[in-house]
Formats: sequence, C-alpha cells, structure tokens
Amino acid sequence: MLGESVCGERVMILLSNIRVYHLSKSIFYFTSFAALILLIFGLYLEHEALMLVPLLIAVIFLLILWPKQCYLYFFGILPFSIEVYFRNGLGTDLPTEPLILFFFAWAILILASSQTKVITLFDSPIILLLCAHLFWIFFTAIYAQYPFVSFKFFFAKLWYVLPFFFLSQKYLFGKDDVQKWIRIFLTGLVISVLYVMIRHFGSGMSFSSIGPSVSPFYRNHVNYAALLTISLPLCWLMIRSTRHKWGYTALLTSLLIAIYFSYSRAAFVAVFLVVTGSFLLKFRALTYSVLFAMVIGVLSVFYFSKDNRYLHLAPNYESTVAHTKFVNLVEATYKMEDISTMERLHRWVAGFNMLGERPLLGFGANNFYFTYRPYTNNSFQTYVSNNPDKSGIHNYYLMTAVEQGIPGLLIFLSLILAILYTGEQLYHRLEKGFDKNLVHMALMVLVAVLGLIMINDLVEAVKVGPFFFVAAGIIVRMNRDYLD
Repeated sequence: MLGESVCGERVMILLSNIRVYHLSKSIFYFTSFAALILLIFGLYLEHEALMLVPLLIAVIFLLILWPKQCYLYFFGILPFSIEVYFRNGLGTDLPTEPLILFFFAWAILILASSQTKVITLFDSPIILLLCAHLFWIFFTAIYAQYPFVSFKFFFAKLWYVLPFFFLSQKYLFGKDDVQKWIRIFLTGLVISVLYVMIRHFGSGMSFSSIGPSVSPFYRNHVNYAALLTISLPLCWLMIRSTRHKWGYTALLTSLLIAIYFSYSRAAFVAVFLVVTGSFLLKFRALTYSVLFAMVIGVLSVFYFSKDNRYLHLAPNYESTVAHTKFVNLVEATYKMEDISTMERLHRWVAGFNMLGERPLLGFGANNFYFTYRPYTNNSFQTYVSNNPDKSGIHNYYLMTAVEQGIPGLLIFLSLILAILYTGEQLYHRLEKGFDKNLVHMALMVLVAVLGLIMINDLVEAVKVGPFFFVAAGIIVRMNRDYLD
C-alpha cells in the first residue's frame, strides 16, 4: 500500500507538471500570435511605438515565466545600460530601469505571498537598520525643501533595496547560482570593456580621451572604473572556487589593466582598500578599522570647521585648471590645483554650511543640487562652479548628512558597520570552502563601494547600487543559514 501511495503521488506530480507545461505553451503561442499581429499593424501604419509592443510582450512573458533566469541575466546586460533623457527633462536607464521596476513589483508579490511570518523578515539587525534608513529618508522628505524630489528619491531607493537585497537572498542561494550569476555578469562586462579599450586605443589611450571612449554605456570614466573595481572580488571568488583558475586569473589581471587606463583616482583608492581590507579581515580588524576611519573623518570635519580653518585650503582661482594628462592630474591633486578636486572642496564647504543650518532633518533627499548655491564660499569657486552637469556633492557620507541630517548619517553608518561586523564574524565562524570565500567576496564588494563613495555619489547609480545591496543580502542570508 505504501508503494502504491508513493507511486500515486509521483503520477500526480507528473500530471501537474504536464498541465503547467501545456499552459505555458498555450500562453507562449497566444502571446507570439498577438505580438506578430501588432508588429504587422505597426509596420503597416508606420507607428514606432506599436512596433515596440511585441518586444515588450516578449520581455514580460520571459519575466513572468522565468524570473530567476531573468534576474541572473539582468546583470549580464547591466554594463550596457544607457542613460536616456526625454524632452520633458525626465531621464532613465534603458533597458535596466524598467527591469528593476519589474523585479521591484515581483519582490513585493513574493514578500506578500510568503507563508513565512513577517517577523522572520526582521530577524537581523541589518534588516532593522535598513528599514530605519528607508523610514528616515521618507520622514525627512516630508520636511524637505522640495518634497517631490525627495519622495522620488525614496521610491527609487526602494527599487534598489527590494529587488537586490531581498531577491538576492532567494535567487543567489547556492554555489551553482552564485557562479552562474558571476559568469553572466563578467561576460557582459568583458564585452563592454573590449568595446571601451578598442575605442580608447584608437584615441591613443590618453587621459583626455577616456571620457568619450566609455560612451554611451557609461556616464563617465568614474562609473566605468567603479564597475571594474566592484568586479574584482567576484573574479577572485571564481579563481578560488572553479577549475578554471588560470583563465580567471588572466581576467583579473586584464581588469586591473583596464582600471589603470580608466584614470580614475577613486578606483585606485578603492582597489587599495580592497586589498588592505582582505588582510584586515583575516586578522578580525576590518570593522574596527572602518569605525576608526569614520571617527577620523568626523574629527577632521570638526578640526577644519573650527575657527574657519578650512579657508586655508582655498585655491588660487587662476591656477586651478583642468588637466589633460593623468600624471599632471595626480600632481595637481596633492598640490590642490586640480579643478575637479577643488570643485569638490567648493561643494563640501557648501555642505558643511548647510549642515550647520539644518543638522537634524537636513534639506531632503536629493535636494542638494537645488539648494546648495547660497551656501557656497566664493573663495573656493572654480571655472566649473556653475555646475553644468547638475552633479551632486561628490561625497556620499556628507551628502547623507546634508540631505537627511545627522541622524540620517548615523543610521547609514550604523547600517554599514552592522553589515561589516556580521560578515566578519560569520567569516571567522565558517570552515574553509566556498561559503567562506563567498562571504569574503561580499565584504570586499562593500569595501570597494565604501571607498568609491568617499569622493562620489554612487550608491544609487544603476551600475553600483545593485552590487551594494546584493552583497548585503548575501551576508544576511548566509548568517541566517548558519544560525539555523
């Protein structure tokens, strides 16, 4: 009787699978037919929007039936996302941002339909701090100078947190999934790097030509270098966990060469921090070192703000110029004669002045560009202080303090320390193997991002933000699995 029962269950499962297969097949035929009809009408009527509908239908069909595969392959097309601006001034990243919106909705459906009790979603201090971070952004948006801009930023933040923090815990669950995810991403990245390097080589591999060479897939050479830097820990994990060690070692070397020719000072610093962080992790000193760096940063702010000491850093307007050679740029940086460095200082001074006026609630998320000019100091003005690119403060930590107040900065820093501390403790509890290396990789991705955002505003950038939250999600899931 027991054998008949098991046999009956297997038959029912088989019949269920057959019904699902035929249903999927029927949906496929129906949507294909509808797409073909729309395509024909679009061609006949010469209506471009109507011709794009079949593509949209195909994408939706793929996303609904195979969300996990689409999630993994999303990272393969990430290096090719292009910023597109419309006539009304709105902009987006195509095709990545519409896909992120779908994954955002998909994550909500999964969380809403999950049979797991809600309290299990909050079984980690990291998740609690992440929720506090989101709540404070929403709360300060109410009192923002431009509330609409802040609420838009809040929802954009949700688009990153839910798809990449939560879905990464569901879809990057085992060794095979993680390795497939990395292979897909690195494949897309390598193709984009070859494109950039060929164009750059044709322009003489000069510092002045790297900007045009990364277009249209990267906003500038900093975003390009940031993605390359983040890829290094992923490549390292493949070296440690696959049989193709020499191939991935060659790839890692190639990526380092590409970073060098990106001429990004932030990337150079981030690479140094990743290497240093790996050693600190082995000696249980990573979290304490980051905490020490935070304390030094805060003390430096107090030092330069007291008695207006920061005025001694004011540049000579005539000698502060842009440079076309990277060697000259590095030299000008420590001499305080580089225009990009001094323009950063120009905005940092404005940020300090803004922070003094609204230290608790700040000016509202994403409000810096619209509010900072009255707080600037003419002593730090440069040739590009009119800010034609409409860029931000170029320091994510200061930007958080200015826009969300000191409580917002403390919440964000606490979130960072909680992730690093949890990951570091977990790393030393795990035995040697893939899981230990995976935690190492996730921590180094976070260290790379933390280094990059010291002089850039990149956490919400489409080519950086996903990896920050994926790395955090991996650490939370691994820690939960270990405790269970």
